[in-house]
Amino acid sequence: MAAARVRALLQSCDPQLLGVCGDSEQTDSVDASRMVLFLTDSRRVQKVLWRQLFVLDSVVSLMEELKSARQLLTLPCPAPPGNSPAPPDGGARGRWKALKLQYKASLEETENLLRTQLQKIQQIHERRERLSQLLQTLHKQGARRDQLQAARTTAHDALRQSERQLQQLRAEAEVVAGHMVDWERIRDDLQMEVSLVQELMKMKLLSLGPSELSLEISPSSDPGSETGSGLDLDPLRLRVKWDQNDTFTLEVGEEACGLLDSASGSWTDLGSVLLEVLQNYNGQAELLTEIQALRSSFAIDWRPSQRCLVFLKSASVVCELQVEEGYPRSGCVRLLCVQREGAREQSTELQSQEKKMSLTQWLLLLSSSPQV
Repeated sequence: MAAARVRALLQSCDPQLLGVCGDSEQTDSVDASRMVLFLTDSRRVQKVLWRQLFVLDSVVSLMEELKSARQLLTLPCPAPPGNSPAPPDGGARGRWKALKLQYKASLEETENLLRTQLQKIQQIHERRERLSQLLQTLHKQGARRDQLQAARTTAHDALRQSERQLQQLRAEAEVVAGHMVDWERIRDDLQMEVSLVQELMKMKLLSLGPSELSLEISPSSDPGSETGSGLDLDPLRLRVKWDQNDTFTLEVGEEACGLLDSASGSWTDLGSVLLEVLQNYNGQAELLTEIQALRSSFAIDWRPSQRCLVFLKSASVVCELQVEEGYPRSGCVRLLCVQREGAREQSTELQSQEKKMSLTQWLLLLSSSPQV
């Protein structure tokens, strides 16, 4: 702020001092303050000198107009500089004021022009930035257009190649379609043969993997059995696992637990092992069918390894029945023990009963007997 005042003061007093003072914007505040004081004092001194010069000029002009020294004594004293009328041409002061007004007007006009030019320069910069952005956008669009052109060329090539491949595939499809009828006929024949084989063998292949297979064998019904020919028994599930030494391991499901938990041997023994398991399962088909039917009416638990049936009559009474081998044709069922509150009771009349009864009859008797 002080530097601007110094520059304005130098411009109003003596423009030549601007070159001596230099660029006032680079001076510090202390030098600027000192320069302001110096210029103020110089301005005051110049005003005093100008007034003295004005008086001297007036005296010289008066003396030039005098024709004798006596006339100097008879003429009245001239008025003070402040009260004297201004000369017709205005004098130095008038010229100074006119120049000052002209300078101010020029300064204002210059400032207005500079302001206008700055606005135009700002507009030019803004338009230049917009043009730069437009050029960048055009370059990007040109690059994108080139990419799209290359992609379209590639797509056309791929389309032509796909059309050639499609024609080849259509030709191959026609050839394959010619064999489809024969293959479908062969498939239907094979399915019929597989169905017949499975029906005769009563076996169903559930899954086949690289190292194991799962089978489901339906138990055969015996028309001469006491239960009739329609046994409602779940199929037997078997899993066969083999290794690289041509040996296998056979595992049976929970429904055949006790018949054969696991077996192993070479591939030549697999048929005999399957036949043995199936025979044992068929031999107990009537027993397992009866146990399945009793589960819906009684709280029982069958332990095939011990051939023991556990009957839960109530929360505190548990009865155990022993099923002999060959039941229901040759073996019989007898009462092993009765447990009440976890304690085994002494032998009752029911334990010594000699009448042969089935599992169903035993459970009906135990559930209705007051002795248990």
